[in-house]
Amino acid sequence: MRARLIGPVLCVAGLALFVASGQRLGAASVAIYDRLPDRIDADARYVVYSHGLIVEGDDETPVSPEFGRYDFPAVKRALFEGGGFNLIAPHRPKDADYGQYVDALVSWVRQLLKAGVKPGRITLVGFSRGGQMTASASSRLAADGINTAILAICSKGDFVRDPPLILGGRLLSMYETSDSVGSCAGLAARGHLASFKEIAISTGKSHGAFFQPLPVWMGPLKEWIAAASTQASRTAAAPHYTTPRTAWGDPDLQGIYTNKYELNTPFERPKEFEGRRIDDVAVGELSEIVKQRQAAAVYRPDGPQAFMPFRDVFEIGKGSRPWLVIDPPDGHIPPLRPEAADRATPADASIFAVNERWPVTGSEAGGPFDKVEDFSLYDRCITRGVPGAMVPHVQGNSYQIVQAPGVVAIRYELIHDTRIIPLEPSPHVGAKIRLDMGDARGHWDGDTLVVESRNFKDRSTYRNAMAGTLRLVERFTRTAAGRIEWAVTVDDPSTWTRAWTFMVPLTANNGERIFEVACHEGNRAVEHMLEGARSAEHSRTN
Repeated sequence: MRARLIGPVLCVAGLALFVASGQRLGAASVAIYDRLPDRIDADARYVVYSHGLIVEGDDETPVSPEFGRYDFPAVKRALFEGGGFNLIAPHRPKDADYGQYVDALVSWVRQLLKAGVKPGRITLVGFSRGGQMTASASSRLAADGINTAILAICSKGDFVRDPPLILGGRLLSMYETSDSVGSCAGLAARGHLASFKEIAISTGKSHGAFFQPLPVWMGPLKEWIAAASTQASRTAAAPHYTTPRTAWGDPDLQGIYTNKYELNTPFERPKEFEGRRIDDVAVGELSEIVKQRQAAAVYRPDGPQAFMPFRDVFEIGKGSRPWLVIDPPDGHIPPLRPEAADRATPADASIFAVNERWPVTGSEAGGPFDKVEDFSLYDRCITRGVPGAMVPHVQGNSYQIVQAPGVVAIRYELIHDTRIIPLEPSPHVGAKIRLDMGDARGHWDGDTLVVESRNFKDRSTYRNAMAGTLRLVERFTRTAAGRIEWAVTVDDPSTWTRAWTFMVPLTANNGERIFEVACHEGNRAVEHMLEGARSAEHSRTN
């Protein structure tokens, strides 16, 4: 195949791509390039900056009638100076093809990875049109775990493409508060991110704030790039775990697991951690915290010891999480939409009643006790729903994952639920078919099992969400021989202002195999409570 260099563009079989080679403008160790350099240093860091639409063409400092001069050279210099990374900042030709430029970004990153550069040392940065291209490229590289910073690209919380973009790795979003574009929370919520940070600046310059290297955004951007690279390096330094395979080649997640160690872990970030993130909590600090939780819970009147005849062995001291909500980064469930305010689940809702339609009646609410339907699904031994069936409880915290070609099954000890999750590509069942645990479809994303569930019954929908719009996405990732990270993204645009995610670790525990929970078969409680209510009525009338 013949290739010819035309300015900064290489034409291969009619396809224009920005390619290796470039002008070296910096010091010997790191430099500014207008294309991917010929020689790649596997130990160096690389940042690719993609400018806005107005800069496309011959002029590197064009002037917008609305936003003023876009000083592309000054932005490059400011981003590069003191950053300690190689900066690749191509100047796109006029009317640059969107798809071809995205292809080029993807190609550059893959060449860097192939040369041995760690994913966490690669950052794509883009503003406006360049940011949109950056997001598209990052979506195609989601499984590689690179860093992405997008500046002023989202409208109404999202950047919509067909098919929808699914980002991975670490993501930073920045926007100016007087601009017509804003938060990228929706785009982030749809992704599978290691972390997400969003910064809103207020300069009164609208879109033009990013035309100049203003310290208000350039400083935080460079700080984030440095921090993301450092955090990724720490993660990469950890011993790499190779997921075993089944006889037919799928990642092997099979085994008996428990999550009882997180029984007393706060669901949302506690007040004592205000302003901190999970990554900020050191291992030693967390060790002391879980010891305190165990000691405090032992003496609580409603603590696990209150369920002595039934509960699991009390081992909160083995907990490994400061709290469970991992996205949003502040560790809190996002606000409800105004129209969903009357469906709010109480903050102190019992953990085994979160998959109930509130207000809950029955034993959890002191009645009424007029008919069987007055009792909760838990009272009636029907289900704890999804994800409630795998949320830590005072008893029955054993789970079994079983695999066969094309299918995964999960057994839940408490209430004896079993989910069958097909892996073969197939559409969800029709909207009129509703299930207490939803209709699940699974697929493999690398070594991670991704399960999407929808079509829930109204009576068992999680946290009073809307059954018709709720979508749950679970991700099961084996991170060590005896550990799976189970992350659940709750997405219901009719209930919350954005999607959110919590994570509970599952720990292998073959010593506590699943026992039969003959809950319904031995359930005399409902019968006795109905009898007691009738007896009380009789006493009042006589």
